[in-house]
Amino acid sequence: MLGLFDVSKKSELLPLIHEQFLPLKYCGRFDELLSLVNKYEDVLLSAKVDPAQIFYGYEVAGLYSLRAKFCENFSRWVDPNDPVFDQRNIANMRLIADEAVLNHAWVKKYASHMRVLSLGQLCLPYNILGRWGLNRCVGMHNAMTPFDLGITNQDLLADAICTKFGAYLNRDNYYERPDQYGAPQLWNRYLGIYFGHERGRSLLGSNYDLFFEGMQSKIDAFYSAVNEGPCLFVYAIAGPCSPNKIIDAMVPYLKDGRSRMLMLNLTREKFSVKLNSQHVRYVDVPYPVDYAWNEPLGFASERGFAFESKVVSEVKHEMLKIL
Repeated sequence: MLGLFDVSKKSELLPLIHEQFLPLKYCGRFDELLSLVNKYEDVLLSAKVDPAQIFYGYEVAGLYSLRAKFCENFSRWVDPNDPVFDQRNIANMRLIADEAVLNHAWVKKYASHMRVLSLGQLCLPYNILGRWGLNRCVGMHNAMTPFDLGITNQDLLADAICTKFGAYLNRDNYYERPDQYGAPQLWNRYLGIYFGHERGRSLLGSNYDLFFEGMQSKIDAFYSAVNEGPCLFVYAIAGPCSPNKIIDAMVPYLKDGRSRMLMLNLTREKFSVKLNSQHVRYVDVPYPVDYAWNEPLGFASERGFAFESKVVSEVKHEMLKIL
C-alpha cells in the first residue's frame, strides 16, 4: 500500500507507517523500524495527526533528536496557552523530548561504561528510562533482558536470580491460552504470568521455538550486562512482594561495590525494608491516579509528568554515585 500511494498527500494513510512500530519492536526488527522512520522522515515530522505513535516510533528507534524536532514542529499547531491536542499535552511531550536529548548526550559522554537495567516488577522502568534518554541501549534488541518488558510480580525476581531463570527456560511450564482480549498467548504456570509483549501467535506464529530463542537471548543479555561493568538495577514495586528477599537475591551482584540498586515503591503500601547493603536505596514514589506509563494521555499529563520527573531524578542521582 505504501508503494501505491503518496502518503505525504494522504494523511489518512499515515497509520500504514506508525502502526508497524509496535510489532517491529516486539519482533526485534529494529533495523526495519529504523529504515521505515528514516524513509518517511519528512512525512512524519510534518504530520498533523495524533502524535502518540510517531513520538513512540522515534523513541523506540533511539532517535531522540528527531523526536524533539517532531515535537517542536507539532507545537506550532497548538495554542501555547492551551497546548492540548486530542487530550495529549503537547507542551509536556516536548519537554520530555528535549530533556531526553540532553540525558542521552550526558549518558554517552559520562556514563557509557554503565548500564541502567530494569528488574521489573513491570515494564514501567524500561519504558521511562527509554522515554527520557537514560537507556544507552535503546533500539538494540540484543540488549533487552527478560525484565525489560516482562512481569516479575510477587517475588519472581528473586526466584529468577537464584535459579538462573530456571522457570523461564523450562518448556514444560508453558501452555497457550487466550488473554483478556482473546488473543493467544504463552502462559507460564509456575510463574503465573503471560508474556503479553511478545504477543503470542499473533506475532510469532505457531512456531514457539522463536519465543524460547528470544527468551534465551534476553537471559544471555542480562548476564552479559552484569558481567561487563557497573550496573544500576532499578526495581519498581507495583504490587505485593518481599523487598528484603529481593535485596538478598541481588546482593551477589552488588558486593563488589561497583553496582547499585534502586528500589522504587510505586504503591501506597509501606514496606519494612532492611537495607543490608550500602549499595541499595529504597524510595517511596507512589504513582498518581489515572496514570499510564505507556500512553501520552497519562505520562504527558501534569501529574504523570511530575511523577516521571521524580523517577528520572532518582535514577540520575544513583547513576552519579557510580560515576
